[in-house]
Amino acid sequence: MKMPNLKAMEIWNGRQGLAALFKYQPEGDEQSAMVSLRGTWYFVLQPPVI
Repeated sequence: MKMPNLKAMEIWNGRQGLAALFKYQPEGDEQSAMVSLRGTWYFVLQPPVI
């Protein structure tokens, strides 16, 4: 909400054989967004994080 012109943000983390992507992308209105996390290993977000 404090960055109204932000179209998308991707934060990559990686090293040999491993990679992860955190992606934020605003949706139609200013009140919603899509957040995703992808990686090359099995990862589960804990309920407090969600």
